[in-house]
Amino acid sequence: MTDAEIAGHMNWRGPGAYTKHHMKRIRRIIEEVQREERERICKAIKEEDDYCVTEGDYMLDSNDCIAVAKGEWVRPDYSVDATNAKAQA
Repeated sequence: MTDAEIAGHMNWRGPGAYTKHHMKRIRRIIEEVQREERERICKAIKEEDDYCVTEGDYMLDSNDCIAVAKGEWVRPDYSVDATNAKAQA
């Protein structure tokens, strides 16, 4: 983000509405939030991929990873009972 974009989001208007110190502080907060979100997404994808590889011999593809990142992923049930129920249906 540019300084102007940050200033706009913070409703900082006009000359002197913010200092370089304020801008540095906001940039650090933004970077930290981005890092935490990236780590959360990577962890979620790894957990789901590990589960699918271990339990179902299936590796997530890019669409699956996108679904995990968006929170739309539904974990498959690889249990024997679930497989039998699908076969009988």
